[in-house]
Amino acid sequence: MATVSFLLKCKYVFNQIIKPFVYVWNIRKHVFFDRINAKLSMKLENREVDRIILRGQIMQMLRKFCRVDSKSIYIPKDYKSRCKIREQIYAQFGTEMELLDISVNNNLLIK
Repeated sequence: MATVSFLLKCKYVFNQIIKPFVYVWNIRKHVFFDRINAKLSMKLENREVDRIILRGQIMQMLRKFCRVDSKSIYIPKDYKSRCKIREQIYAQFGTEMELLDISVNNNLLIK
């Protein structure tokens, strides 16, 4: 039993001594992945900003298309079917939505 615990302690000490050398040995790999992660995080942030902007543009288009903001008593608000609204959204913003992986479901929820 004493030899097993001694070997485990030696293994632990050996790993602690070797760890910095292994890091130095793989330093190029660490630098390479750090650069890639920095670029990816910037791209993800830009993509999220673009998605938020596109959602805002879609909401503005919907207000104009459905005439939600009509304040006149005499001109009634238009009712458009969900299918027509969805087709209009894809007609105006379809290519941008594909690039940003945004979709509109049947209940007109933007995902």
